Amino acid sequence: MRKLLKMLVVLSVLLLMMIPVVWLTLPRWLPVVVKSYLPDGVTLSLSQPELRGRGIHITDWALKGTNCTLADGHNLSVRYSRTGLWQIDASGLTSDTECLQTLPASVDQPESEPVNIAALLSQLPSATLTIDNVLITSVPDYQGRLSLTTSRAAGQHLSYQGKNIQTEITVNPDQSVTVSQLSVAAGEDKLSLTGSLTLPGNTVTLPEQGQLQAGIVSPSRTQPLSLTFDWQGKQGTLTLRETDNETLLLSLPWAATGETVTITDGEWRWDKAEQPLRGTLSATLSNWQKTITDMRLTARISVVTQGKRGKGTVVLQLPETGLSLTGFEIPFELAGQVNSQDMWAAGRLPAVLTGTLSDPVVRISSGALIRARGQLSPTLQVEELRLPLAGTRLSQAGISGPLDAIVTINNPELGRYRFQMKGQAREFLPDSGHWYWQVWGNGNVKPLSADWTFSGAGSWIENEIRVRRLDTGFKGIRYGMMSMESPALTLLSPVVWQRDAENSVLSGQFQLTTKKIKIDQSYLPSATFVMRVTGRDPHDFSVKGTLSAGKNVGPIQYWTRWDGTRLRGEARWPEQDLRAFQTLIPSDSGITLRNGEFYAQAAFSAAPDQGFVAGGHWVVKQGSMWLKDGEVEGVDFVLPWRLADSRWQLGSKTPVTLRIARVNNLFEVTDIKADLQGYYPYSDRYPLVLSGISLDLLGGQVTMASLSVPQKEAAVIRLDKLSTGPLINTLKVTQFALEGSISGELPFYIDNPQWIVRNGWVENDDPLTLNLDNQFVSSVSENNLSAGTAISWLDYLVMKRVRTDINLTNLGVLTMSSVISGYNPVLDARRVVNLNYNHEENVFQLWRSLSFGSNLEAWLEKTISQQQE
Repeated sequence: MRKLLKMLVVLSVLLLMMIPVVWLTLPRWLPVVVKSYLPDGVTLSLSQPELRGRGIHITDWALKGTNCTLADGHNLSVRYSRTGLWQIDASGLTSDTECLQTLPASVDQPESEPVNIAALLSQLPSATLTIDNVLITSVPDYQGRLSLTTSRAAGQHLSYQGKNIQTEITVNPDQSVTVSQLSVAAGEDKLSLTGSLTLPGNTVTLPEQGQLQAGIVSPSRTQPLSLTFDWQGKQGTLTLRETDNETLLLSLPWAATGETVTITDGEWRWDKAEQPLRGTLSATLSNWQKTITDMRLTARISVVTQGKRGKGTVVLQLPETGLSLTGFEIPFELAGQVNSQDMWAAGRLPAVLTGTLSDPVVRISSGALIRARGQLSPTLQVEELRLPLAGTRLSQAGISGPLDAIVTINNPELGRYRFQMKGQAREFLPDSGHWYWQVWGNGNVKPLSADWTFSGAGSWIENEIRVRRLDTGFKGIRYGMMSMESPALTLLSPVVWQRDAENSVLSGQFQLTTKKIKIDQSYLPSATFVMRVTGRDPHDFSVKGTLSAGKNVGPIQYWTRWDGTRLRGEARWPEQDLRAFQTLIPSDSGITLRNGEFYAQAAFSAAPDQGFVAGGHWVVKQGSMWLKDGEVEGVDFVLPWRLADSRWQLGSKTPVTLRIARVNNLFEVTDIKADLQGYYPYSDRYPLVLSGISLDLLGGQVTMASLSVPQKEAAVIRLDKLSTGPLINTLKVTQFALEGSISGELPFYIDNPQWIVRNGWVENDDPLTLNLDNQFVSSVSENNLSAGTAISWLDYLVMKRVRTDINLTNLGVLTMSSVISGYNPVLDARRVVNLNYNHEENVFQLWRSLSFGSNLEAWLEKTISQQQE
């Protein structure tokens, strides 16, 4: 007995000595013990436990993978109360779900027996688990506070409360589950779920019955959505509808057996898109209770569209195929026709989905082709669109393989065009991978009556887009009176766009050439238009260059800039010899430029808030030219202008001025002056005023103070001391001679419905002397004695007073009523001779009978006649 007691004492001492050792070495041996219960590659580490109050406190603990931490906890405390309740608290738990991807694959284990859920729940001890902050690194927006309570009498209750997620779930003692709250916010989208269900008997059977309702609120939808999932036994329905009008969007009737889950005659529709869509869905999942590698999936999804060409149906067919999380190969085919408005697209797209869930790849098989045709817009018809896609691969890395396209379009106003592209991509996405392409085509530009051809080649490598070749040309262009021979656009240096967020660069150089530009009966020799592009991107760049024609025209320096909102620029035409523009004057005009200088400048700006605004000036200095029957000398012309709101302002700050030193053409006209200021098109609010008109003619002067259009009053042409002698000589009148000067006023109209000149008059300034040709007097006297007597009084007639009233209609009918009072100093100076003379003639016919060297009269006749028509 004494030995036994001594042994018990020794054992008790040893036990008391072992307890501190076990306690102090707990962080070393406990991870070894629990490792057999953890997944492969996962180990437990913890700090030295401490006794605090009535429980155990562990400051830090973690579950670690090979090179990462799966879970990291802090301030874990475990207490057991006198009421038989375990209390487990922690201040924080952080989980890295990406660490799961690094764990080694587990060796296949034999299938275990199904777990009885009711028995499992009944064995849970009464406990509370509280974690103040749970953070999952892959979804940091959903961190929150976790609380779990288990009780054999009251069941289990789970609560998770965070800023973007709130959950309250209860498992009742009768094995029913109540979801009283499940609210999740993803940006502006919100999901709320409530409902109840009955727990299944074990882990391989479905719940016997249940009903879940969810509400979905999204700013992309004008109405909330309602999702309902209910079932009884082994069948049920999943429905999605709009809350307000009960419009059904999705209905999936399903049924489950021991081997398969089947969705039969499912329906869906989507009316919010520009093209309303609807269709059906059927699917079968076999071996659903086994591992995912044993499952087999078959599916068929149809899409029905409606357009002006009728209904179209596209079907996605998925033959029976296996599933896998590590690697799969799922063949499918998309085929059918889509109708939208007056467009249709049809095709067949066989493909295979390969890869893994983390890196899926779609490989499009041979025979894949998409075609489209129809009226894309009221003015654009797609005659043909072909997209051969065989051999193309789609993956997260991008598109690889051939990228080809053929398209033919037709516009009734612009013409018909055909484009063809051939490309090759390698893991291409915008600013990633490689894409090399060639493009070519032809067309007929209807407004320009031109056949057009083009070709080009380029690439998109990483963040660099490069057009290395571009050739486009026309056989010829004709627009109105203008035509261009063989214009062509080519690249002088590649167009390169470096797409960098901080240092983006755009550069390139173009050249547009043409052999000749014809304008009616005039032309410009071969023209060259050079453009150099520099900037950041297509929304921020500038263009500088020159325009030259032949050897003498230009170079015109120009500059433009586009900042994404406003286009502005300027052009400067340097001073050059006026003779460079000789080819612009029709050869049959008889005008030959002799000398002079020309220069010009212009600037413009265009933006949505202001429209197109431009301004500048043209200047001709000391111009001179030869005419068929005369010459013009000393031409000075200054034209300041501005264009805004589709209205020209001529003489924006100072008037348009025209000064001509001398015009010698039948009459010699000198010191010609005219000013112009106003708007075109003109209106009452925006008139156009011609003012300060004067010219020296026949020893006198012709002036007009102003002419305003629209015309509200007559513009008075004043004649001051015009000599009649040179006028008669110029008109080659041989029957008489008239010496003296005349003055008068001619009220002139340009838009009167009846008159060109109304109530005009001409009077003599001093006595006029009329001398008749002797042969003319003799011939009249021989033929008629009385007429000869009368005509003798007119020979050497001194007219003290002459007044002629003049009216001219817009049909060219000239009416003159003259009153003449004078005497014949040869026959009887005391006898007064009074004459009344009325004359009517069409001045257009009269002018045609005269030998004017210029075409002024014919132009005026033609212009007035067209106005009357």
